[in-house]
Amino acid sequence: MPSSLLRNKVNQEEIGFVNFGKTIEMWGIESRKQERVISFGNNTWFENYYQLKNGKVILGQADSFILLNENGFTTEKEIKQLGDDPSMFTEFDENTIVVGLKNGNIIIYEDNLTNSFSLVGHMKSITGVVKIKDDVALSCSVDTTMKVWNLQTLECEETFVMNKFEINAMIKLNDNKLVTCINENNLDIWIFELFSN
Repeated sequence: MPSSLLRNKVNQEEIGFVNFGKTIEMWGIESRKQERVISFGNNTWFENYYQLKNGKVILGQADSFILLNENGFTTEKEIKQLGDDPSMFTEFDENTIVVGLKNGNIIIYEDNLTNSFSLVGHMKSITGVVKIKDDVALSCSVDTTMKVWNLQTLECEETFVMNKFEINAMIKLNDNKLVTCINENNLDIWIFELFSN
């Protein structure tokens, strides 16, 4: 059963439905019919995905991910040997893709996936990464911690333990507020001034 909708930014008359597992179904908006099915091979299984602001799509799979172009979602690039399975994807800007791994590492790709660097410090799956200043990022994990990273030195500058609860998600609302969700169905709102040093 289709589980998520993707925009085709090039062909506005076409949308895609992600079938978790192996395929993306492309449907015509006017025709209301399935136009084609994009398959990634018999041995390919993707368990998470992220659509970039430019319309491209990242599909996460075992120890790798596939970048699909915005024109019909055909494969543009595949990145292998990440070190573990990806647990989440996000982007800082149009040139920077962030991949959180299940082993707690974070890989940041720049320049059309040609350059990368890692942030190492979490012990379990990464569930969120946001950039809060030009050279500062904040990450969260199911290891119950949030970490403040210096993107120049790649060092963790501070760690906050969240009362022994797993942190399942994090989003930046605006320049001053961040929302995290912990596994007890609570929302915590954090003010960035807490991390301004």
